[in-house]
Amino acid sequence: MGFGCIVAGLIFFFNPSINVIDLLPDFIGCLLIIVGLSKLSYLSPALNDAKSGFTKMFAVYLGKLVSMFILIPVPEKEYVWKLIFVFVFAVFEAIFLFRAFDDLYNGVSYLSTKHDHKAFYRDLSNVRSITYVFLGARLVLNLLPELTYLFSEENSGMVTAWQTGESTQYYGILMLVNLFFTTILGIVFLSMALPYFSRLKKNQDIQSGLKAYYNEHIASNEGLMLVQKLKAPVYLLIGAFFFLPSLPFTGVNILPDFAFFLLILLASFPLTSVTEAAKPLRILSAVGTAVSALYFAFSLYYALEFHYANIVKVTEAYSAFVPVAITAVINALLIACVIVFLWKLIGKLIDAHTGLDTDDEQKQRFDGTREALHAMNRSFLLSGIGASLSHALMSGVVCATKSTLLLKISQYHFVDIALSLLCLFFAYRVISTLFDKIRYKYL
Repeated sequence: MGFGCIVAGLIFFFNPSINVIDLLPDFIGCLLIIVGLSKLSYLSPALNDAKSGFTKMFAVYLGKLVSMFILIPVPEKEYVWKLIFVFVFAVFEAIFLFRAFDDLYNGVSYLSTKHDHKAFYRDLSNVRSITYVFLGARLVLNLLPELTYLFSEENSGMVTAWQTGESTQYYGILMLVNLFFTTILGIVFLSMALPYFSRLKKNQDIQSGLKAYYNEHIASNEGLMLVQKLKAPVYLLIGAFFFLPSLPFTGVNILPDFAFFLLILLASFPLTSVTEAAKPLRILSAVGTAVSALYFAFSLYYALEFHYANIVKVTEAYSAFVPVAITAVINALLIACVIVFLWKLIGKLIDAHTGLDTDDEQKQRFDGTREALHAMNRSFLLSGIGASLSHALMSGVVCATKSTLLLKISQYHFVDIALSLLCLFFAYRVISTLFDKIRYKYL
């Protein structure tokens, strides 16, 4: 019923963080717990809230991972940025992570009351207490070393990070305190939490009771199962289109298209169980992920070799830029193909899962909604084709004219970005509206 994934997810939380560096990425732990709660969340309102909380923390920890790469090239003297990032993520953890774990334990307590499993109660209060102590200590101890930057070494009374020239003498001491005590508390946390959830996983009475209730009240509801299968693809598809705009920075797109293809590829797997129309989308997105990753690698190589080194030998620069432009054109055409197949897939879902089968006035209203959804879908198709052709046209012109247009944001990029944002708008509108109508019909 998911307790195994919860056990695996908890392992990723025990290690200390070093500012924004996390050797065991917490976002993986959140993802495993979310998967573990996929069925259990239907059995308890609190567990459903816990799933929502860990989903929010998954997004926060992804941002933390991105910030780690952002801070790598930042000079050591610009530590104010590190302080800002650490403080912001500490605030998010204080708001969402404590609540997520609280909902998790409240949900477990609810299941023990509803299904009369005494094994749920055993050690629950102790596990809850050590979790709060560990999370609080991890948060505070990771923040304390960075706060030393608020004070100058001369103790001049300045309390702004901009006045600090070097890290204070206490930074290293506080970091060692962070590593030592967080590791000790993390081990204690795991020594109590893992046996507790492992015991629930191995308890056959609990497993059989929860499975029987789930199969009787949840799995037998086909409409509810359809909504469950569509929920993750909806978020993945909408998220994919945030990577459609091209934002070049010294020749490299900081919103890489391979993320667009990869998210659609991930969405296509659960969609295949809903409709066979998702299979071509899976193949195209897999090819697109590979081509786009190759394009990103070529553009990164070109930027490092010719932009940062300020080499102006046009012939040599062009010879290195040819694979960049060619893969960019292929990448743009694959985006167009993916959008066309996604348009077809959305159309099939509209026809299959919206509207009513009865001949009454309500059916006419639902049919009107279906036509409105098809109109949104057509707008999505046109805007997507426009954005992908804009990508291809820019890449083709660059290749044909030996231009370095892609090395900076120009007025042409603003047109391209505007078309991509328009496609994002229509994609969000049609996908979210369709999902809402399906939920309204079946739930």
